[in-house]
Amino acid sequence: MIPHKHTTGIVGIEALPNAREALATVVKELLAQVKIKIPEGTGYRKIVEATYKSRLDVIEKTQNPTDVESSIGVGQIEELVAQAKDELRLVSQMASWKPWEFEHRIKVVGFAGLETRKEH
Repeated sequence: MIPHKHTTGIVGIEALPNAREALATVVKELLAQVKIKIPEGTGYRKIVEATYKSRLDVIEKTQNPTDVESSIGVGQIEELVAQAKDELRLVSQMASWKPWEFEHRIKVVGFAGLETRKEH
């Protein structure tokens, strides 16, 4: 049996008795939501999927939470849970904001104050 830590040592982040399982659950939900809400091919979706598929792979291959932390390398497993929950909330915001939809007009100011317009 893997021993449970009693504290993270981080104010506001409690130690989780089932941290590995909690992380796996939120990461799977995040990947499902990004697939539903964010269009394929957008930069945001590509980054989220790459990051969290990689993390899920580590979680599924590694039983010990300490080994998960060291393999992912960006904090304690409880911090990873908090990050994934934050990202999950952001997915809905990004779906609402649609930053991948924008007008492709760029104003270019030439020399001596001459203005030109380029369409991209």
